[in-house]
Amino acid sequence: MILRIGQLQRRLTDAVRRTLASEGFDLSEGQLALLSALDCGETYPAAVARRLDLSRQAIYRVTKEMEKAGFLTLQDDGDRGNQKIIVMTARGEALAMAAREALSQAEAELGRIIDIESLKRLLMQLDREETV
Repeated sequence: MILRIGQLQRRLTDAVRRTLASEGFDLSEGQLALLSALDCGETYPAAVARRLDLSRQAIYRVTKEMEKAGFLTLQDDGDRGNQKIIVMTARGEALAMAAREALSQAEAELGRIIDIESLKRLLMQLDREETV
């Protein structure tokens, strides 16, 4: 079952990436994961690393890729010395809006295939078991 859930996640991710690519946003899987872990406004790389269970070095590498593509900037945090903050650019905001729409479309397609309420109940149960 876990393998099947992983396959489902992979298919949803691929569908979102294809939709975004058709709109001119060609993202790697890592870039899409980073995007999904960002807060609105400013986000600390360490917070993203915790959310994605990745090293800060990996987050900085992907952040630099996205900065080069014009989606993000990495700015000094004036309040915390040598810490950096990830901030979305206008292009990054457009990407985030397109990604939300692409995910919504993928979820709607999934809902036509399976009973979405059953999936929601399964996910809630998995969340409960994860917190135990």
